[in-house]
Amino acid sequence: MNRMFETHISEEAGEIFSSSRWSHPDTPGSAHILSIGERVKSQDAFVVFRNTEEGKFLLGVIESYEDALNDDWMPLEIIGLPLDKAKLFIHAVWEELRQSEAMASIENLRECYAQLSKS
Repeated sequence: MNRMFETHISEEAGEIFSSSRWSHPDTPGSAHILSIGERVKSQDAFVVFRNTEEGKFLLGVIESYEDALNDDWMPLEIIGLPLDKAKLFIHAVWEELRQSEAMASIENLRECYAQLSKS
């Protein structure tokens, strides 16, 4: 995976995890999370990354969280997980991208998602 994207997605996942929106999901207002598209300065690289297996997965996840936290009203679920589990999953994204290689991260995150979906 392109290190630039790994860094941007990891940083954004950390911001999302640390957002005060989790404490007040029923209160209107945006978390003002800067979108991944705004963080990445190269639109061409963004398109290329989106067309990779890692890009489809990670951009799908991070953009879903952006939409949820930046909306005036948080939804009851993000990527099919209730908010408490969604927060655990975005923390896992943040940790995996800081510690693992790309493909290992994707496999670990898919497994984590599957476990959170079951419980």
